[in-house]
Amino acid sequence: MTTDQELAVEALTRGIVNKIMHTPISTLKTAARDPESTTVIDLVRRLFNLHNEDEEKEATASRSARRPEAED
Repeated sequence: MTTDQELAVEALTRGIVNKIMHTPISTLKTAARDPESTTVIDLVRRLFNLHNEDEEKEATASRSARRPEAED
């Protein structure tokens, strides 16, 4: 592929990604301003497997607490 073709493919790809991501990013920005809209933010985190360390530790601790201990 020539340099011009590579640049054209890259520009096309960037345009497609921007088009696809515009609405989700706008929705997230709006949700971030509203303290009551954690559902949208949580859904996006789950869809893209985005977790911060504190939430991951809490989830792991919660799962561990629900498991019955093994009997000897």
